Amino acid sequence: MKARKGDKVQISFVGRFKDGVVFERSLEDKPLEFVVGCGEVLEGLDRAVLGMKLDEEKTIEIPCEEGYGPRRDDLVIAIPKSTISKDLNPFIGEVLVMKMPDGDRVPAMVRDVKEDAVIMDANPPFAGKDLVFDIKLVGLDSP
Repeated sequence: MKARKGDKVQISFVGRFKDGVVFERSLEDKPLEFVVGCGEVLEGLDRAVLGMKLDEEKTIEIPCEEGYGPRRDDLVIAIPKSTISKDLNPFIGEVLVMKMPDGDRVPAMVRDVKEDAVIMDANPPFAGKDLVFDIKLVGLDSP
């Protein structure tokens, strides 16, 4: 039996950047579970599982366009300090939630703190990065 769209699958995985640095891995007793083709995981990962057999292993590369997308300069925003709560003392590397003009709330990392502004970056942390995954199909439930 091979994984098809609509199947519930479980995979063990190691996610790394092209330089070999590991950014995430599944726990041995807690594989990643998702329904194939439902958009619950990265597009490239979802597509890679299609056609896999139970216990099959493979290594896949996911270009940034199929992962977290390219970095966008328009998502790096200078927020005037005068608009930030006086109780807040932001520091570089801190992740804060920004309220967007449309009311959405978006996590953003503090990239710089200047005298009159805080530079926020709302790009996903892995934006612009190609990813490599070593995956193994460890569970397959077909409806």
